[in-house]
Amino acid sequence: MNAKTHSQQRPFTVAAIQFNPEIFEFDRNLDRACAVIEEAAVKGARLIVLPEAALSGYIYRDLDQFLPFMDTVPGVATTRIAEVTAQYDCYVAIGIAEVDKASGLTYNTGALIGPRGFIGKYRKNGLNPSDIDWFAPGNTGYPVFQTELGAIAMVICYDDTYWEPGRLPMLKGADIIAYICSSDRPIPKATDSASVSAHSTIAAVQQLVAWNGLAMVAADRNNAETNPTTGVTVTYGGAASIWQATGERIAHAPATDYTNTMANPGSILYAEIDPSRFDNDQRRTIDRRRPDLYGPLAYFRAPIDPRATTTGQTISATALQYRTVPGDFDGNVQRAMALADRLAGTEPASGLLVLPAFSFTGRPASDSQAGDFSEAGYGRTVQVLGEMAARLGRHVVGSHIESDEGCLFHTCVLVGTDGTVAGTYRQTHPDPWMTW
Repeated sequence: MNAKTHSQQRPFTVAAIQFNPEIFEFDRNLDRACAVIEEAAVKGARLIVLPEAALSGYIYRDLDQFLPFMDTVPGVATTRIAEVTAQYDCYVAIGIAEVDKASGLTYNTGALIGPRGFIGKYRKNGLNPSDIDWFAPGNTGYPVFQTELGAIAMVICYDDTYWEPGRLPMLKGADIIAYICSSDRPIPKATDSASVSAHSTIAAVQQLVAWNGLAMVAADRNNAETNPTTGVTVTYGGAASIWQATGERIAHAPATDYTNTMANPGSILYAEIDPSRFDNDQRRTIDRRRPDLYGPLAYFRAPIDPRATTTGQTISATALQYRTVPGDFDGNVQRAMALADRLAGTEPASGLLVLPAFSFTGRPASDSQAGDFSEAGYGRTVQVLGEMAARLGRHVVGSHIESDEGCLFHTCVLVGTDGTVAGTYRQTHPDPWMTW
């Protein structure tokens, strides 16, 4: 993908606001939201992101109870926020429970407002089991909005369950994801840091950055919300985060403590996004995509693959880690066998044994060396893998450089316990250095 030119070349400050609205209080929430947006803007934030349903709260009894606290988009809220963005030359992405007056449908919507007013909206596609009680599925696709800061896309909470909300905006040229969230997924009464952080804004959304080479500003609520008409209480996860397009997490707020209540004051998380990182190795992988192969790859997986097992199985998997010396086939085999022999006679006797890439040849340093290391489909590497599998009584996986009709492939081989080849796979997306 070609590098793009942005009018904002220098790093700029962004803010993820852990804003906690009050249920049944649209007007008060809007006043508070404008005040906290102004607070962030005064401190230099150019892009400011607030949570999902930030002006209404979320856990209403039903749609009839929810409707009085919804807004059109554009509407009252975007007009008020536009006064702040115009004054401070900034951009705001905020979640709004939207009612469409023309159709009567309601949507879980993200609105983007800039220095010149309302820019556009995204209606949430990935509805969760609560959303479907109140909202229709989104019908905006995955829009990308060009700004002086870069091209901005919005993703809303449960969207992070799917790959499309990150990949499709990237294909359209997005640089930044404004992640708008009200995630109620912290583990109750968790004490270890891993469990406390096991929820949406950290555990899931980092893949949107890592897979697509996009910067991200992720905002969540960090309090509890109670609906007194139903007795339902939800605790939101907190852990707002900010990420460079090259994958580094550069700011992170604490996850919500389970003892927090609706009185929790919220917080603002600041960091600097560097536009020079918008053009990066990860997003250039788009040039190596092979959509012609994705159909078969997606088909042969449960539950679609008719050959897949229908009952769960417990297996033992072992990974061999050893130094592979380029060109030292016999030495690499000896190192692998020495480790594998330790498994002989151990329990369980069956299972899966996985070897490193280029298991016995080592990684080639050049195209010519790749040619020297290459083998026929059932060459030395496959023969040694077969011997290892039969001797250990385990399935074995390894890889080699396969030569076939003048072409070279990085091929992975699965060998069964009887020493015969059960399947092969040629790497679909070669690493950038694999120019052979």
